Amino acid sequence: QQQQQQQHFYSPDGTRLLQTLDEVVGLPQLIRDDFMAFFRAMASPLPLTFRVRQHLSTKETIQQLQRSIQQDFGEWVEPVDSSASFCTPSSTPEATPLSGIFRARTSNASTVLSKTILGRVAPKLKSWLLENSTNGNIARQE
Repeated sequence: QQQQQQQHFYSPDGTRLLQTLDEVVGLPQLIRDDFMAFFRAMASPLPLTFRVRQHLSTKETIQQLQRSIQQDFGEWVEPVDSSASFCTPSSTPEATPLSGIFRARTSNASTVLSKTILGRVAPKLKSWLLENSTNGNIARQE
């Protein structure tokens, strides 16, 4: 019976929970709109994000890896300038701080490049990410 009750509240987009809350407490429209925006955001996949680890031997090694990422996968990922008060894309590897943060390009595709679709749309990038995650060169941030 408890499982049936839990299923009553569950729907992937949150509408059943919202309807139940509305029935119990009578939510104002503004709160309903906020809840729906929240549930949509929680249901959306996280974008691909990773950083080059600083344990690599030298500054030159890190910069070489960053250049390689941009040359090989520049159509899919872009560096992020983490020194700004909010993160913005950088245009060159030299402009990227040594933290070497990269994220999926938003202008590349209509869908967010996330780990759920990565193998279908960019198999070479997925293979590279798996290899470099395993050997410790990068840290995934999803």
